[in-house]
Amino acid sequence: MPLTVYSEAGCNGTSKVLKDSEVNLAKAGVKFTIQSAVVDGNPWILYTEERYQGFLAILEEGRYEDLSVLGVPADSKVSSVKLKKESLGNPQITLFNTATFTDESIPWTVLLDSTASKIKCISAGGAGVWAVKQDYTVMYNEGTGHGADGPGSAWTSVMGKMRQISVGSQVVWGVNTADEVFVRVGLSADEPRGKEWTKIDGNMKTVSVGPNGVCWAVDKKDTVWRRLGAKDSNPIGTKWQSVTGRLSHISVGGSGVWGISPKNEVMYRDQTYGLPGDGEGSGWTKVDGMLVSVCSSNDGVWGVSANGELWFRAGLDQGNPMGFNWFKVRTGAEKNIEWKMVNLSL
Repeated sequence: MPLTVYSEAGCNGTSKVLKDSEVNLAKAGVKFTIQSAVVDGNPWILYTEERYQGFLAILEEGRYEDLSVLGVPADSKVSSVKLKKESLGNPQITLFNTATFTDESIPWTVLLDSTASKIKCISAGGAGVWAVKQDYTVMYNEGTGHGADGPGSAWTSVMGKMRQISVGSQVVWGVNTADEVFVRVGLSADEPRGKEWTKIDGNMKTVSVGPNGVCWAVDKKDTVWRRLGAKDSNPIGTKWQSVTGRLSHISVGGSGVWGISPKNEVMYRDQTYGLPGDGEGSGWTKVDGMLVSVCSSNDGVWGVSANGELWFRAGLDQGNPMGFNWFKVRTGAEKNIEWKMVNLSL
């Protein structure tokens, strides 16, 4: 199942046949920039960096006379490639309703009518569904979280004003209009709203907590921070630690730590899929696509583009934590919904 790469478009020029399942091109003697390729058999994944970092494209069986046609930037360099080994002898495909991208038995549900109360922020996690109104009032959807199943019964206000919130399995983090950071702990089925907000150090623009309590944040200067020691057994952690890189938005979930750069580039924190250990990771890798908001969850990664379209990242797993492609999600039979954000920390 070889991959043949060429130095010129049209599958011309200098060529190299790659047969190993994982190849760092420099070590394999490929000194030219790849312009075209031929795939025989299973798909190959192309990366911009050595050791299979920086997802660039996936090539299925066929002839690719010009990689730029696939959307690969002209200045991009393929530095490593990997064969997708899964058997293609018994392929399976899941079909969805073309208008909604979901089974019609599970429609999108309006939990809080925007005509009755404008919502500034919403977050869902193991501790339930929470929201922030335009006047910064914090709301909790009764009957959600802590093992409950269903859309909830009623919205009730929670003391304290916040501009943004993030819900974990047993905790809610919040940021007020002065960029002060608060944590609401002690949430349970008996006390689903907890008792009080605890102010902690730091000034942040946005915070995000994962299902195991791992917490990251971004400040107004787009500096990235990680809360040391934060986990379910110690939800507040110890202190903030700055992390290399600049982001305008960040999301922590079962699919790892994802973010949006100030240029709307999608970024993935390497080695954070499944949030192992303290969820620190090892570096940032740029993922294809341009978005204004991203959400990491156990079921995958969701995103919202600048024009309000909703997207879903397919193919994520431990072996390929950045997935393969973005798929546009249609959410309205007559008129597509214009999305502002999507949030789920499960």
